[in-house]
Amino acid sequence: PNLYIMDGSVIPCALGVNPQITIMALAWHGAAQLAAEIGN
Repeated sequence: PNLYIMDGSVIPCALGVNPQITIMALAWHGAAQLAAEIGN
């Protein structure tokens, strides 16, 4: 597939706090995985 979506929809429920840092960390990890995959 050539479509990658990285956003907060992977969090299954409300965290009770602002999820901005969590979403940023998930996007950072996803971007690293994508870069590794493209590099191969």
